[in-house]
Amino acid sequence: MRLAVVPTRQATYGDVPAFVERIRDTPAPAAVLVGGYPGETTDFRATHLDRLPLAVGFVLVSTYVILFSSRTATCPDPSASPPPARSSRASPC
Repeated sequence: MRLAVVPTRQATYGDVPAFVERIRDTPAPAAVLVGGYPGETTDFRATHLDRLPLAVGFVLVSTYVILFSSRTATCPDPSASPPPARSSRASPC
């Protein structure tokens, strides 16, 4: 059984996720599926908010690894080599 319901413009101007949840929570003899812009937007937003902590963690770990791995590659241990000749430029290390 398929029933198509088209909301008014006024219904989609307010809290769209609450509107979609109200439709999905409505008792029906079969599964209720919500499609179109309101349903897609609500599902897209929920998916991204669920994965946001993972993305933030990935960015933080990547930044940490890049910052500290590049420092050891460009700045050798000063005790392992003789001091360089004095120059007018400051050392990046």
